[in-house]
Amino acid sequence: MARKHWADCLSTSTYDSATEITERYLHSDNDETQPPTEDQCCENEPQDETNYELYDDVEIRDNQGIVQKKRGPTRAKDIWDLPEGQKIIVQFNEFGQPIKRGGGILGGWLGTVARKTEFCSIEWTDWRLMPKDKKQILISLSKKYFEIPDDARARKWILESIARKWKDYKFELKAKYFKAGKTRVEIEQLVPVGVFPGQWKSLVQYWFSDKSKLLSEKGRAARAHYKTPHTAGSKSFARMRHEYEMTKGKKPERFEFFSITHKRKDGNFINEEAQGLAEKANNIGAERIEILENPNSNVVEEVFTTVLEESQCSRVKGYGLGVTPTQLFGTQFPKRKRSQFEVDRLQQQMQDMRANYEAKIKNMKEEYEGKMIEMKKDWEGKMARLLKEMDTFRTEFLRCQKMFSQAQFILTEFQDSLY
Repeated sequence: MARKHWADCLSTSTYDSATEITERYLHSDNDETQPPTEDQCCENEPQDETNYELYDDVEIRDNQGIVQKKRGPTRAKDIWDLPEGQKIIVQFNEFGQPIKRGGGILGGWLGTVARKTEFCSIEWTDWRLMPKDKKQILISLSKKYFEIPDDARARKWILESIARKWKDYKFELKAKYFKAGKTRVEIEQLVPVGVFPGQWKSLVQYWFSDKSKLLSEKGRAARAHYKTPHTAGSKSFARMRHEYEMTKGKKPERFEFFSITHKRKDGNFINEEAQGLAEKANNIGAERIEILENPNSNVVEEVFTTVLEESQCSRVKGYGLGVTPTQLFGTQFPKRKRSQFEVDRLQQQMQDMRANYEAKIKNMKEEYEGKMIEMKKDWEGKMARLLKEMDTFRTEFLRCQKMFSQAQFILTEFQDSLY
């Protein structure tokens, strides 16, 4: 629903009006509508990263259509200060992701946009609640400084990128200001530079709500399961894939790219979890290829999905922001693949359950038989002692009976002698 909601605001029919609103935002001198400026804010931070592709120049087109290749801006403030009519040309791949050096500059600049509360208000608890006209302003603002193709996928990527950076910005604010022991009123008074006081108050009030606390616990639990961080730095996977294709002349396979983005410069994996996934993939892949009579390229995708448990239909691991399974595999293959993986997973669970059940039955049987043997031995011992005691009692009884008979005989003779 969230993606559909964002797509609804990408209609080209509203660009002109959104541009006018953007101009009013950019050129407004009213102190009441502008937040405080921050001289050393994110505008002075490096764009994306400084080690851009060496073979790639930044192309800038002016309002007369003349394209010039330059080293280009590397900081956000350089983008905001571009001469009127000049735009940085950005190329996008087949998935609507920006690539090359221009794509890196666009990605870094969108991070500064996400931090400008006059464009991206932090009072909203969810990006999907952001009004459509605000999102249209962001598209128009991006098209003011960058030459972006009139493509829904590119516009969708821009909004998703801002949404992620906007969420990260709010996370940074919370980590910095939401300290244990401080009251809501105390935090409300610590308005960060560049943030509207009203928006800050709404955000702080939300932090103290039960809903926010519950989501924080869920987020903390989810991050605890994230054990294989990548080593790509701030460079996007889309740009890394493009560089690989330019260098190798082919597209990287998914696990090959996984290894590239999860290894350090010395060639070792980032941690044992990442290395374990790679080894598991090699083992499963070898088994699949050995079983299949005619293995094909789908084996790699199936192994990748199996090992990394790629069950979410909203994204594809290893491709970066914006790529969906439908874009990569088509409309039928993912469903069939996920269904087959689900069957395999359930079958494996059933086999594990059966093996576990049989093991428990075997242990119970052995334990029962062992107890029965012990009980039998104990019973036999008790019966033997009882029989022995009965024999002793019978012998003693017979002896006493004989003595009693003898005594009775003597008594009778004694009585007879008296008469």
